[in-house]
Amino acid sequence: MTYFLLQFSCIVEPMLKTITEQMEDGSIHVVEKVKRGRFSIRADIPNLPKLVVRITRNVNIRDQLSVFCPTAEERVFWKKGNDRKDSLVLSSAFLHSASAGRMYLDESSSLVFTEVLQSDDGMYSCWSYDDILLMSAEIIVSDPSKELTLRLTLIGVAITTLSIAIGYVIYNVLSLRRSHI
Repeated sequence: MTYFLLQFSCIVEPMLKTITEQMEDGSIHVVEKVKRGRFSIRADIPNLPKLVVRITRNVNIRDQLSVFCPTAEERVFWKKGNDRKDSLVLSSAFLHSASAGRMYLDESSSLVFTEVLQSDDGMYSCWSYDDILLMSAEIIVSDPSKELTLRLTLIGVAITTLSIAIGYVIYNVLSLRRSHI
């Protein structure tokens, strides 16, 4: 068994610390004497805003969607857009008229889409009336019919390319056989 000897040396500072400043003429002037020890300053820390919830929702065209805003029973409003200043405020009246009733705010201040359209794609944010961001949601709208068309097109291109390649190989093999006969 091995033992190690540890030795610490501590510099003991005086109980009073003198704070000085040097004057223009070179003389040193004592500004304050501070007693060493532990000190604490009690200050009121302001209430910090709650953690902002950020979500991403992937939906298909014509799906229904409800985006919940976590609140503590306070009134909120919704905005659409990335920029805080230039975002579109989504009031109940605006939603009703602009979407022909397709979008509305329910009793819990959730943003409800009865039928999602491609134009609904984008960033949405929920705000308290004292201008605190509570939640942001990115809505990504997909059109399955366009995705299917794209996949079928890509499959068609792949099959055509493969057919041409196979035809080229067969042609070269047959040409090579004819030249050896």
